[in-house]
Amino acid sequence: MQVWDRSLFLWLNLDPGDPHLFVAMAMFASEWLPDLVLGGLVVALLLGGAGTRRALLPVVGAMLLAWAGSQAIKDMVVSPRPYLMGLGTDWLGRAGASGFPSTHASIALALAAASWLNPWPLALRLGLLVLAVLIAWSRVALGAHFPSDVAGAAVLAAASAVIAHQAVARIARRRVRA
Repeated sequence: MQVWDRSLFLWLNLDPGDPHLFVAMAMFASEWLPDLVLGGLVVALLLGGAGTRRALLPVVGAMLLAWAGSQAIKDMVVSPRPYLMGLGTDWLGRAGASGFPSTHASIALALAAASWLNPWPLALRLGLLVLAVLIAWSRVALGAHFPSDVAGAAVLAAASAVIAHQAVARIARRRVRA
């Protein structure tokens, strides 16, 4: 582990002396916000028209690629979580699998990255980015991940978004030619 990673983790990780509001916000962002965002996405897919579903296809694809990529990398890379190394405060009390990359952050950041590749309103794209960053921050703040786990998730998310958008565009071009 790099010195910067450990130092940044210890700075971002919440401890029992931090304001309860920060801990509650991090818990909400880690435990509830991903489900709420996913629920909103499902509602948009179910209730939106064909144009909405087409616009969401690369977003959902990016999220699925990020999830699959995260799982594959975790199977190949052994990276202990901070609390398994006796660092910081573990607010989630989880058993430890490999921490690199953060799956929560990978999926949330893939949603945000894919949204930036769509011509959606700026306010929506900024809102999704804020939610994704909040989820990613919460994983470090609650002691589940090192900052490098979240940084790796960001790279995976960006790659997943680009790949998903290119794949959907390629399929659309083929359908137009056919």
